[in-house]
Amino acid sequence: LIPIINATPGSSTIILSSLSNEIDGLQNCQAAFNGILTMTSDQPELIPGLWILRAPLPESRLFEEGSRWSAISGELAPLKGQVVFVAGSRKVGKSSFCRYLVNRLLNYHARVGFIDFDCGQTEFTPPGCFSFDVLDSPILAPPFARCMKAPKASVYTGILTPSENPVQYIDACASIWDEVKVHLSQDSIPIIVNTMGWVSGLGLSLLSHLLQLVRPSHVLAFGEDPPNGEDYISKALYQCSTFPGSRPFTRDEQIAIAYLPPVSSTRSLSISPSDSRNLLLWAHFYYRPDLLKYSFDMPLCERQPFVRSLDSFHLHLTFHPASTNAIIGSLNGALVAFSISSNVALGKHSYYKRGRKPFKSLGIGLIRGICTKKRLVYIVGPISEDVLTSSNVIIVGPQSLPHAMLTHGQNFQGPYFNFQSNQETSGFAPRKVRNNLIRSSTRN
Repeated sequence: LIPIINATPGSSTIILSSLSNEIDGLQNCQAAFNGILTMTSDQPELIPGLWILRAPLPESRLFEEGSRWSAISGELAPLKGQVVFVAGSRKVGKSSFCRYLVNRLLNYHARVGFIDFDCGQTEFTPPGCFSFDVLDSPILAPPFARCMKAPKASVYTGILTPSENPVQYIDACASIWDEVKVHLSQDSIPIIVNTMGWVSGLGLSLLSHLLQLVRPSHVLAFGEDPPNGEDYISKALYQCSTFPGSRPFTRDEQIAIAYLPPVSSTRSLSISPSDSRNLLLWAHFYYRPDLLKYSFDMPLCERQPFVRSLDSFHLHLTFHPASTNAIIGSLNGALVAFSISSNVALGKHSYYKRGRKPFKSLGIGLIRGICTKKRLVYIVGPISEDVLTSSNVIIVGPQSLPHAMLTHGQNFQGPYFNFQSNQETSGFAPRKVRNNLIRSSTRN
């Protein structure tokens, strides 16, 4: 029971309790994660794991507010119906500012919409997803430490950067924006749009198309305010993109643009982007919604899987395998999404086609194994049985889990597993990307 506290007027009361969701087990999952949730102090603990810091510690990763964040968010917060588009290159503070802005807006609004167009460093979903969610509580933790719930709308492609398939990236963003427009017609809430950090060459054309698609009321750009007005935002707004449907802004259209200095000194996790994505995947697959905590005591490959017939699904591949004979094999160990559609042929497959609206994602799972003889598929992950029962589409992307995530580094022996490369099997070798074949006009 909460005790009765006699406080003087104007004072605040903070109720503290121990965090018991066992997320600290992530530190033992991969060498790069060692110590990311550990901090030591010579100050006494108030409760286990909680200290009062009277000065920053050398190894601490404290939030640092940008110089203009408070002023700009203070101007935006009281407004109604604003669509705020946040742009900038990599490692300038975009994601941190978006979280900061969400929290400030929630002081004035009961709900805030969040669009995530950064498929490589996602906020509320595993990597490879595009999403829209409605938030009613502040963001107080990094992406991997949040209990991932299904967003309002999500599209899974499995691509981790727009350069893998720029047109598919645009189609996925357009699909999410269509869902947002439907929601806004029923609930007028402020919207924050988080974008990828590619603002030159082909990336600028992608940014231009997103701006012209969303047509925001406000653009917050990380970078110096240009004296002559000719910067990447001006180019993105008023020039045609190289993609169909481009509708450049006119000089008469009203749009508020503000520039934010890059926050290069923001202390963040000192791990690579690929390890950050792995961290999200570990957290996603080892979170137990039924227990409301993380559980790392059993590898994924040892968990009891759901078993479904392949003939009860339509396979939709967001990429083209090297051989059509490799379609079923591409499922083994693949990160997949599940969807529902009334216009698909069960037991058949299809590929991504330009301009076709992507399937909505109902959840992300892992194909632990397949039985080609009985045409059975073994599925693990935080997917409810209701979703698997109602789904009739498996969306397969080019993304797969690291082997260590399946086995926790143990020498696991089980059916439908082969961790050895078979060089004689066509279609299973890693795809080789030739970046030097990009047109010179789209290079940086």
